[in-house]
Amino acid sequence: MTIGEKMVAFQKTIEGGFDQQMFDEIWHDEYEGWSNSNQAKTSKQDILETLKNCVGVKASGSVLYENDEVLVMEYDWVFPANTARPEGTYAAVEFCRLRDGKIASHQTGMTKLG
Repeated sequence: MTIGEKMVAFQKTIEGGFDQQMFDEIWHDEYEGWSNSNQAKTSKQDILETLKNCVGVKASGSVLYENDEVLVMEYDWVFPANTARPEGTYAAVEFCRLRDGKIASHQTGMTKLG
């Protein structure tokens, strides 16, 4: 299973909580990213904390492009009230740099649709 395929499967676990083992298989321990929402660097632990606030969120995605170095995905997210973002439907595109078969960094552009 490619990292992109793992991400698609992982997204399906978010609504009911999320799969911690799958999370650890996807995100590199030395992950370092950037949060456009917070305008700050992020770590693997920051991603984990965000996911804890996403229980109830419906997510679906697909791989647009993937090789050994990068992964590009698109997502649709539906956030209910009292989750990580204001209630509504969002579209996102995510660019990930890969290392050792895991996500080492990523950047996401997200737009609220409704």
